[in-house]
Amino acid sequence: MSRPAVLWGGAVAVLLGLAAVVWFVAVVPSTSAAAHVERYLEALARDDLGSAARLADLPPGTAMPFGDAGTASSTEITIVESISESGREIVTARFGSPTDAALVSFALEPAPPLLGLLPAWRFVETPVATLEVGVDQHDRVQVNGVDLVTEGPGETTTVTAFVPALLEARVATPELTADAVRVRARGELSAGAGAPPMLLAATPSAVLERSVLSEVEAFLADCTTQEVLLPAGCPFGLELDDVRVIDRPLWSIDSSPTISIEAGSNPGRWLVRGEAGMRIVVEVQRLRDGRITVRDEVVNARIRAEVVIVDGSPVVTFHSPSS
Repeated sequence: MSRPAVLWGGAVAVLLGLAAVVWFVAVVPSTSAAAHVERYLEALARDDLGSAARLADLPPGTAMPFGDAGTASSTEITIVESISESGREIVTARFGSPTDAALVSFALEPAPPLLGLLPAWRFVETPVATLEVGVDQHDRVQVNGVDLVTEGPGETTTVTAFVPALLEARVATPELTADAVRVRARGELSAGAGAPPMLLAATPSAVLERSVLSEVEAFLADCTTQEVLLPAGCPFGLELDDVRVIDRPLWSIDSSPTISIEAGSNPGRWLVRGEAGMRIVVEVQRLRDGRITVRDEVVNARIRAEVVIVDGSPVVTFHSPSS
């Protein structure tokens, strides 16, 4: 072999060696277990759930788990440590904003090489967690802006979420109010794995109070159309002894009703309690002396009712005076 050919062959070998070094420095770190975790968390941070599902190796046809309720712009991803253990890698990362960052660990194992050459990794356990969520007095709850329906008030429904996605549960109806509950989905290696149900404690909102009050006012107004001393099915009336009614009694609302709403013994059923002043004007004749007078009195209306929310609308049922 001529000297120029040897020199050329040597130069090629050196170039190939340099290329291999460059490839090793540039490619191998990007195919490490830590890099796999970082790509997964970056996809979760930017709400690219399709990429997150692919990197999590979700089986085809699996319903898409919930992503992160936080904003991608405020998410920090830091690989804290990577520990080799029996051919596996334990990668710990910090994910989230400075005020709600979570420290989460993942176990990874080697996957079949990409193109038969490049190292690849996969999660030992799919990074998806299951949580229970519901409202103590309602059958609808909102998780990360998605409305969900449970089997009944006080019941929970199961949701899945990518680990460590932040889930935010809220009441899904304006008639009720509750403090939002925020929980991070935790994996098997995370502290706090197996979190308790996200059960919201609901109370009546001003919207429900106004709606029920309007129903009470309409109910009392309807009762005033009965020109009798004891309107049927109404929570008020006047009993008179030793007199004869000469003219029809006229009822009116003297003072607007005041109400309170509190949870009943059965979830989803609210008890309504209230009072109102009802005025009656009636002309009567005394039996003992025949004297005719006009009775103008105010009597108390004792309101008892129950309200349930059906298909997003309150339904009020008034109890009879004797109940």
